[in-house]
Amino acid sequence: MISGDAYVPDSRMTASSVFSTNYGPEKARIDSEGAWYPLTDTVGEWIQVEFDDFMTIQTVTTKGRGVYNQWVTSYELHSSLDGVTWEPYMEPYGDTVKIFSGNVDMDTPVENYLIAPIKAKYVKLYPKSWYVNMTMRFELHGWHYSGDLISGVDRYLADGRLNASSQLDDFHGANRSRLHETASGGMSGGWVPLTMDNQQWIQVDLGYNTAVKGVAMQGQEGTYSFVTEFYVSYSEDLTTWTNYTLPNVNTTMIFEGNLNSSHVRKRYFTGGIIVRAIRLHPTAWNDSIAIRWEVLGCPG
Repeated sequence: MISGDAYVPDSRMTASSVFSTNYGPEKARIDSEGAWYPLTDTVGEWIQVEFDDFMTIQTVTTKGRGVYNQWVTSYELHSSLDGVTWEPYMEPYGDTVKIFSGNVDMDTPVENYLIAPIKAKYVKLYPKSWYVNMTMRFELHGWHYSGDLISGVDRYLADGRLNASSQLDDFHGANRSRLHETASGGMSGGWVPLTMDNQQWIQVDLGYNTAVKGVAMQGQEGTYSFVTEFYVSYSEDLTTWTNYTLPNVNTTMIFEGNLNSSHVRKRYFTGGIIVRAIRLHPTAWNDSIAIRWEVLGCPG
């Protein structure tokens, strides 16, 4: 995105320092003939990009200096929405700062995939270790940040657009499956099916073909019930359904679900899909099948 569809001008590529004007942050573009080279080879140096809008960052690619045997061997990724408050990228499940593996030579690209893509307008890379000197080129991959398609501020679908294979009773229907739904007056904070087997599903009809980037999930509020694995199917006409697979792979993708009933876990589709309707199919669960969810994408 830095040098592609969301092109970042040189003026919005900055760094903690530069060795000389020949090694500025603008030289860090992935296919540059040069590289960014800070004034000192010390932990704490950083390079930053500022996008013109909020972006979803899914992948980071790095290279070494290109013409000299110098490269970064590990780094941290930090992000910000306003350029003031910064958050380090953390895995697994948001409790450990992730140290990414960097390069092993001066020119071979190394790609790191974010299990939990981030929303950001500003992104910094902090080199943690390096070979000979701290020099690097890099690229960020993702898309313009998109919104909630079921219960978003600008798009709120009627309950009739949500349905399911079954429901435990009227208090546990698909209309109780909105993300962050709470239990109230006997009504469940989450959809629960009548039977606990792998034939159950929950579905949303978006009304027209829409660019969908992923899903966000929770379990049933106030319980220990949540889905730990699931797969996704989608349709353009509500009749023919296709299971989601990774590009160039013919095997249905099984996604990891929640680790508890309260934490929101997001799962993204590589490249996104264009669909009218989408289904979640639980394949494993804790205690019982229970889902609160949101579909992430671009309403158009």
